[in-house]
Amino acid sequence: MKNLVNVLLFLCFLPMTVLSQQSVNIVVDPNSSTNILGAVQEMTTILKKIQPTLRIQRSQSTSNDNVNIVIKTGDSFAKSNLSDSDGFVIKKIDNRTVLISGISEIGTEFGIYGYLEDVIGVCWLMPSDLWLDLPAKISTFFPSSVKIEQPFFLTRELSPLDPGKKGSKMGEWARRNKLRRRVEFHHNMNTLFQNSKNVDFIASYKGQQAMPNFSSNGNWQPNFSAKGITEYASKEIIAFFRKNPTASSYSLGINDSYRFDTRIVGLSKTKAGLTNFSDSYYKWVNNVVNNVNKEVPNKTFGLLAYLNVGDAPSFKLAKNVVPFIPFERLQWIDGQSAQSDLMMLKDWKDVSQEVGWYDYIYGLNYLVPRPYFKTLDNYIKRGAANNVRHYYAEFYPNWIDGPKGWLLTKLLWDPNIPSENLLDTWYTKAFGTRSSKSMKAFYGVWENFWTVDVKKTAWWKKRKIWLAFSDTSYLKEIPQDNYARSLSYLNDALKNAENGQYKERIQYLKEMFDFQCLNYYYVNNISNPITKNKVNKNEIENSLQKLRRYEINDVFYRSYKKAIKY
Repeated sequence: MKNLVNVLLFLCFLPMTVLSQQSVNIVVDPNSSTNILGAVQEMTTILKKIQPTLRIQRSQSTSNDNVNIVIKTGDSFAKSNLSDSDGFVIKKIDNRTVLISGISEIGTEFGIYGYLEDVIGVCWLMPSDLWLDLPAKISTFFPSSVKIEQPFFLTRELSPLDPGKKGSKMGEWARRNKLRRRVEFHHNMNTLFQNSKNVDFIASYKGQQAMPNFSSNGNWQPNFSAKGITEYASKEIIAFFRKNPTASSYSLGINDSYRFDTRIVGLSKTKAGLTNFSDSYYKWVNNVVNNVNKEVPNKTFGLLAYLNVGDAPSFKLAKNVVPFIPFERLQWIDGQSAQSDLMMLKDWKDVSQEVGWYDYIYGLNYLVPRPYFKTLDNYIKRGAANNVRHYYAEFYPNWIDGPKGWLLTKLLWDPNIPSENLLDTWYTKAFGTRSSKSMKAFYGVWENFWTVDVKKTAWWKKRKIWLAFSDTSYLKEIPQDNYARSLSYLNDALKNAENGQYKERIQYLKEMFDFQCLNYYYVNNISNPITKNKVNKNEIENSLQKLRRYEINDVFYRSYKKAIKY
């Protein structure tokens, strides 16, 4: 009897956090958005995967018998400490309650993912279940300190990953890593003028109308000086916002075409040597935006500072216009290119209240891994230091690039994090302690190629705004030793893998690299060192088909079949 009393007394004084480790109460409004409820379900699934014996319930109030995870949009603490809609707070309220809150529903949703990542230890390394990394156990449900997080870059987008696309592994990965478009800015003249019957709105190019009608192929530009074109565009955009009152942005991006109106004479040249239509175009932009502002205020207008309108105009833009400056910033490995890009940024900052960067970080179509982590870290940090607040990249991933996409998501949220720490985290979580060193060395081989050796190639000299991603001639200028060393590192990593999941991830990357090796041997007419035979196209095709069993390779497969030609 005395022993029983002692046990009961011990339990009475045991901290609540210990008593409740096997039971969690998620406090959430059942009328929350489908996105928040979906994130709650994701949290429930993940917590149960880590700790199958965990009892999880949902309710609308806290309980004295459980760990309480309170998910609430617009909590007073969040309102007092946040200014951005994507931001969130994670705060321990007492020994049994933790709060997750944003000032908007998207912020609260991001807070759920932030909680799983920062407190529980979950990591979405790459898309698909294979690359979802879970801790061996739940060590705590509470943050070590109050977390107040807001993104530095407002637009954080890696195309074609669509965070809003349900059921897409790549879209889900993007959303879990808190990617989001905040400003519409892409090519949009086709859409804006699709209902127009006035062919005078179409530019005259070299003596004839650039297009016979308002074609959807995009190979034309409007005549931005045409009579009535400002009024027409203003009316269309006002109608769009009234029909879509929750839309916050509209794109005034030009079409992807050089066919501007050549009847305008006496124009200067842009820094890229093209006829400069900036003043004509941006005058139209300002007039349209000012008209719309009077009827539908507080909207944002993005656009592309691109081709013949790539230089800043001679006057300031309306305050709610955000130009995106396209340039493949891997070219920063050449110091002169970096300085030119920064000078272009300065020109645009002189006339714009906010500026975005448009980048090209492929990925797809390249037949070798394409990491350049230090360069990426450098220009993201320099961009942030110069107050670039929006970032978009044509990512089109080739997942053999490993941590590149994940690293970028973290730097866009907080560019002050040391990239070396982020990469060490990724390698260890992805491959385990014993294999991470070999995998880091594997990516080091290719980072050296893309940041040092590539500058010596003839392929590099062809660069313009973006590099020639469909030109595979660089394969003829890579030392064969790069492949031998890479295969050695991959084999070492496989041999040292500590568990089946690490081994499966490394095997996936090795199969991708084996496919790339075959392409290298074929292009250079080299015998496969393993079979001692010359490689033929059927062998490459069979290797490609084998890769299709990985669901995240589908875009890569279709692009390769369409674009790669020898």
